[in-house]
Amino acid sequence: MSDITFERPSLETWRSAAKAALRGRSLDSLTVELVGNTTIEPLYTDEQHNRATTLPGTGDHRRGATAASTRAGWDIRQQHDAHRDDVNDRILHALERGATSIALINVPSEMSELERVLDGVLLDMAGIHLEGRNPMALVELWRSRDLGQLPIGSLGVDPIGRLAVTGSLPTDFDTALHNMSEVAYEVTDMPMVIPIRVDGRPYGQAGADAPTEIACMLSTAVAYLGKMIEEGRTVDEAVHDLSFSMTVDTDQFTSIAKLRAARVCWARVVEKCGGAERGMRIHAQTSASMLTVVDPWVNILRTTIATFAAAAGGAKAITVTPFDAAVGDPDDLGLRIARNIQLVLAEESALASVIDPAGGSYFVESLTDQLATRAWARFQQLEKSGGIAKALLGGTLQADIAAMVKAAESQVARRKLPITGVTEFPHLDEEALERRTPLAIDDKPESGETCDPLLQFRPSAPFEALREAAADDPLTVFSANLGAIASHTARAAFASNLFAVGGIETTTNDGFDTTDALAKAFEASGCRLVVICGSDAQYADLAAETAAALKAAGAGHVFLAGAPGDSESAYREAGIDDFIHVGVDILDVLLRTHNNRGARR
Repeated sequence: MSDITFERPSLETWRSAAKAALRGRSLDSLTVELVGNTTIEPLYTDEQHNRATTLPGTGDHRRGATAASTRAGWDIRQQHDAHRDDVNDRILHALERGATSIALINVPSEMSELERVLDGVLLDMAGIHLEGRNPMALVELWRSRDLGQLPIGSLGVDPIGRLAVTGSLPTDFDTALHNMSEVAYEVTDMPMVIPIRVDGRPYGQAGADAPTEIACMLSTAVAYLGKMIEEGRTVDEAVHDLSFSMTVDTDQFTSIAKLRAARVCWARVVEKCGGAERGMRIHAQTSASMLTVVDPWVNILRTTIATFAAAAGGAKAITVTPFDAAVGDPDDLGLRIARNIQLVLAEESALASVIDPAGGSYFVESLTDQLATRAWARFQQLEKSGGIAKALLGGTLQADIAAMVKAAESQVARRKLPITGVTEFPHLDEEALERRTPLAIDDKPESGETCDPLLQFRPSAPFEALREAAADDPLTVFSANLGAIASHTARAAFASNLFAVGGIETTTNDGFDTTDALAKAFEASGCRLVVICGSDAQYADLAAETAAALKAAGAGHVFLAGAPGDSESAYREAGIDDFIHVGVDILDVLLRTHNNRGARR
C-alpha cells in the first residue's frame, strides 16, 4: 500500500472555507465575547499564537511554580468550623480518610480551646491553616508541643481581606499592617509556616471577574511586601511569608487560565521588586457563589469541574466547598464527597501526575495572556488610585464589583449564563435537602477602619426565593395549546420550563381545535394565568381571537409563548399582556407573575 500524504491546510484555507459556509456572515460572527470582555476565537493555530515554550518553574511561571514532579499531588485541604462540638472527631475522620491538611474557621482565642479542637492531630505531619483570626493561639500550641522547626501550616493573617469581608478593622490600617509584620517575625524559626495570606476569595465570591480578583491580590501583596520590607525583611524573605488563595468555579477554562495568569503577574511583581523567589503558592477553593440550594446534587458536578480546573491550573492546595454548604452546615456526606472528588481526580484520574496539563493549548495560552494583560492593567489602576485599601475605604472597588454583578445578573436572567437545576431544567417535585443551621458567631464591627463589606454573590438566590415563595403560595398557569401536538409542543415545553424556574406549575393538555373549547377548559381549570402556545402561523390566525376569548372567560394575565415581532401592538390590543421567548428577562417575568396578586382567583 502506498503512503498517502495530505497537504497541510493553511489558516487562509480555513478562512476561505469558513466564509463559504457562513453564507454572507463575517468571520467575526464566530468570535465569542464572554463576561468581562474576554474573547474566544473560533480557531487557534500556531500561525496566530506562536510563542516560545518555557519549562514549569521558569520564565513567567505560567506553567507552575516549580519544575518538580507533581506525583505526590496537591494538598487536599478540608475546611472545618472550630466552634462545632464535634469538630475534633470530624478533623480526625478527615485526616484518616484522605485529607492532608485542615483549614479552620472561627478559631478560638485561647490555646486550651484550640488544643481541644486539635487533640490527637500530629501537627508535624498535618498542616493547619487558619482563616486569619487568633493566629497566636496556634503558634502557642505548636510551641507547647515542642515541635521546633517542624510545624506545618499557615496563619492566614490578612488585614485587607478582613476589611473586605467584615467591613472593619480593630485598628487603623497602618497599625494593622505593623501587627501583621509582627506575626511574621514571630514564626521566622518555623520555615514550613506561612504567616500571611493574600486572599482573592472575598472579591471572587462577591462577583468580581477573574482579572479583578487577580488585581486585588496583587495590590494587597504589594502593600504587604512594602510594609515587611520597611520593617527589615528582604524581598525574598517577605515573598516567602506570603501565600495566595483564589476561587475556581464551573467556568473551567477561565479558572485554569486565571491561576496561570496570576502566576505570570506575580512573577513580574517580584521581578520588579528585585526578588529571586518568583514562585506563587496558590490555594484554590471551589467558589461558594456557584452553589445552589435547589437541586443541590448538581453542586457535586460543579465542584468537580472547579476542582479539575484548580488542579490543571497548578494549585498547590485545594479546598472543595461541600455540595450542601449553601443549604446549611455540611454533614458527613458532604464532607466525604468533597474529599473524594479530590482523591478520584488525583489518584484514579492521575491528574496529579501531570505538570501543567493545559500547557501548549493555544486557547488556554491565549486566555492566560488576555487575563494577565487585563489583570495587570487593573492592578496598575488600583495602585495609581492609592492601592486596594484606599479603594475599599472609598467604596470605589465595591462600586466596580457591583457593576460586574449587575452585568452577570442580566446574563443569568436572560439564560445566557444558565444554572442547571435553577434557570434550566428545574425539578419542582424534588425533595428539599435539610441541614442544620450553621452556628452564629458574634462578630461585631470593630473600631478602626471601616467600609462597606463585600457580600457573597449567589446568582441562583433570587430564583430560589421565587421557588420558596411558590411553595408557600402555589401558582398555576393554564397552557392554552392551539391545535395538534406537533404545532404547540415546542413552545408549551418552553413555557413550562420557564415558569417552573419560578416554582410555577403549568397545566398539560393535548391542544384544542376551537377557541370555544379552549376557553371553557380554561374557565374550568380555576386558573387566572394563561399562556398561549402554538406556531407562528396559528398566531397570525388565532392569537387575537384566543386572547379575547380567554379574557372574557376570566383570564387575569395572558402570556404568549414566542416573540411578537411586528404584531406586538395588535396582540396587546387583543388582550395579550406579556411575551415569553428566548432572550427575555425571565427573572423580571417571574417576579411580576408572583407579584400580580390581582391576577389570581
